[in-house]
Amino acid sequence: ADAQHFACELAGRYLFDRPSLASIALTTNTSSITAIGNDYGFDDVFARQLESLGTPGDVLVALSTSGNSRNVLRAVETAHALGMVVIGMTGLKDKGPSFAAMCDLALVSPHAVTPRIQEGHLAMGHAFCELVERSLFGHGRAADPSARGGSVKGRGGASGPGARGGTAKGRGGASAPGTRGGARALRRPGTKRG
Repeated sequence: ADAQHFACELAGRYLFDRPSLASIALTTNTSSITAIGNDYGFDDVFARQLESLGTPGDVLVALSTSGNSRNVLRAVETAHALGMVVIGMTGLKDKGPSFAAMCDLALVSPHAVTPRIQEGHLAMGHAFCELVERSLFGHGRAADPSARGGSVKGRGGASGPGARGGTAKGRGGASAPGTRGGARALRRPGTKRG
């Protein structure tokens, strides 16, 4: 759910009107998850999607509360093999610190208790979305329901993440049964897949 939430913040808007950023949660295509899970095993449900969607320079945002989610770990490995940048979100529970070490950048909730880690992910995810918006499109104006229809001009060709993904190829997120995990990948605005 967190990966979907953050992907939507990037594809829609977080604080102000601006061009949409390509973003996808790899947890949302149940047909792909079922087919890949049946054919390759659940550990590969995100990595297989990422193989078809991710390109060098894209950013994968991978979420694993405990660092134990094998499908998220496989997506991180695949993202690195594809030349993607990996941002990990985790906590201090179980193998969280080991998972963080696998990532190019790690956002670690300073807790070992699942609800606190998840609360940290929400705050960090919102801060991340705000930083992406502000770095790519300037400060803009705060979203104001009475001022709909306006837009903020973006910086053409800015280098920074767009969004696309999941724990496998693409941008998005994923959750494993019994765990809270996922990932989404981001692509720089103006870059094409392939």
